[in-house]
Amino acid sequence: MSSLLVSRFIILSSSRQSSTLYAILRCWRHSHTAAAPSYGEPLDSHRESVVPVFRHAPRYGDRIALRDRHGDYTYRGMFLSSRQLACEISSLLEGRRQERVAFLCPNDASYLITQWACWMSGQIAVPMCPSHPVPLMEHYVGNSEANLVVATQEYADQVSQIASRCGSKLLVLDDSLRMLAMKPEPRKLVQLDEDPTVHEVLEAGLEPEFYNDSGAMIVYTSGTTGSPK
Repeated sequence: MSSLLVSRFIILSSSRQSSTLYAILRCWRHSHTAAAPSYGEPLDSHRESVVPVFRHAPRYGDRIALRDRHGDYTYRGMFLSSRQLACEISSLLEGRRQERVAFLCPNDASYLITQWACWMSGQIAVPMCPSHPVPLMEHYVGNSEANLVVATQEYADQVSQIASRCGSKLLVLDDSLRMLAMKPEPRKLVQLDEDPTVHEVLEAGLEPEFYNDSGAMIVYTSGTTGSPK
């Protein structure tokens, strides 16, 4: 059944700079067939539970999920790599949830792996763009009060300085997680039966109720006429 993806933005005042606003993006799915509540009926009685996007991945298994300049990636591979990174994020944040995690990745599978990992571990993702100058990225990290900054190796030097100045933890990713998510080459397909994860039940994330009312992402404006908000 088809579904609508609805986005809700909540504008909040930053505790570090009261004049600065930021948006927490929350997404949830609504069925086309959901009827409007009748008079006097609670609105929440017709709201469906949030289903995080990564929970749809296991049903597609080894089908191609995306393609970047390096090659093809399967849904199963993306899920497993994201889950592994989610465990590392949870460990660095000592099991806390709803912490802000800023990340800087190139335009490849590592971006999506990191984003899914943030959500699997219950954090709020704060994406940054490689084309942005360092002062701007430092504003994102500082203003969002990110307790953890994740970056791939090519951005490690500049991001380490930002993390140090903002008092954030730093996690630098190598290529291993991205490569593990790639579609196996044909000559290696015969070895899949030897992989202990082939028949594993793919589960990750937190309890379903958590995602109904939790923050998912902080997206900043471009800051054309002032500091990004």
